[in-house]
Amino acid sequence: MQFCNVHVVFWWKKYLSEHFAAEISFYRVIYSLFCMCTEVLPVPRDVTVLEKTESTIRLQWTYDGEVGGAMFWVWYRPAATDSANDDDVKWIQCEKTSNTDCTVIGLQPATAYKLRVVAQNDIGHTQHSDVISCQTDDQPATLGTGS
Repeated sequence: MQFCNVHVVFWWKKYLSEHFAAEISFYRVIYSLFCMCTEVLPVPRDVTVLEKTESTIRLQWTYDGEVGGAMFWVWYRPAATDSANDDDVKWIQCEKTSNTDCTVIGLQPATAYKLRVVAQNDIGHTQHSDVISCQTDDQPATLGTGS
């Protein structure tokens, strides 16, 4: 993680207190400088489905940052059957992982889902990855007892 030089922060404090003392809170400025001076987390990309069953979808993605310093959250939701109501469907968050793959469990058979990934570290989180769509498999046919 990369931070600004302490002298830069003190220069800003002096400059702002001389020129904008009444208008700007010193702590807001320090926070802004901190945000500008830290590395930006890369967004997870190339989210792909590795395998799926009637109740699971296994995903993998690429992450261009330091994997050891980030945790990942997979978000999913059923795809709305009516595209006009698609934005009304709430996203569900899976367990976090430190790996670049995850299996979403407890899904319904033959159901279309939308999925996305977010990276997070101690500073904050990224924008979500591009959304992908996947449909779980049909439930396997059960054998009848026949008469």
